[in-house]
Amino acid sequence: MIKIITDYKQVYNLSQGNYFYTGAILASNHNIYYPVKEKGILQYDGSNYSLIDRFPKGSVLDVYEDSINNCLVAASTAGLIVIEEFKSPVLHETEFIKSGKYIKTIAQDKHGRYWLGGEYILSIFDGQDFIELPNKDYDYKHGAISIFMDSRKNLWLGTTSGLYFYNYREFIKIAKNTLKSQVVSFVELDSSKLVMGISEGMAIFDLNSFYENGKENIEILDDSKGFLGFDCIRNGILKDSDNN
Repeated sequence: MIKIITDYKQVYNLSQGNYFYTGAILASNHNIYYPVKEKGILQYDGSNYSLIDRFPKGSVLDVYEDSINNCLVAASTAGLIVIEEFKSPVLHETEFIKSGKYIKTIAQDKHGRYWLGGEYILSIFDGQDFIELPNKDYDYKHGAISIFMDSRKNLWLGTTSGLYFYNYREFIKIAKNTLKSQVVSFVELDSSKLVMGISEGMAIFDLNSFYENGKENIEILDDSKGFLGFDCIRNGILKDSDNN
């Protein structure tokens, strides 16, 4: 049975003109972190809401937890912000920030490097230096508005014009004749399916078939198949306790 909740109350009031972005996370310390326009990150510890102190000026578009280094990583209009021990923000400026382009998504690869994506921009940060793409080693120039590392430790990049796969050797365009719209979010189901939020609705990609046989089996779920939603953004697709 689905219960519809009709009673609610305001628990935190942002000043006029400020609002939340979609990249909120529940971290391993059981706190919730909300990216906020012009205010940095709002944190909730189960009892109280508060803004992280001394946050660099700018809007936060995405938040990622680095469990290895015990820190939060934020995609900000000011650059990449590493919040050490969840409380001490350190700003790292990127070259494309100077040209007015922003990081919109963050992920971590199997080497612990941060992948920073945006519309037609992609950069890798190793803790010291930024590697901007394209470069002499990789002619990849499609950017990434969503990035996801699967259970096999490979990366999937959602762009404004489809899906790319990275296996630490090359970038491969996936389902180029089937999936041509923007890919905005990812959820992995039991290491066998990759569910993606796309412009038309959702797409389901068979990971087992891809890894075992190299086949690109993908199903598009749109209004013609009874799915009436579109642009299932981050936190717009959730997985329940039964892995559904």
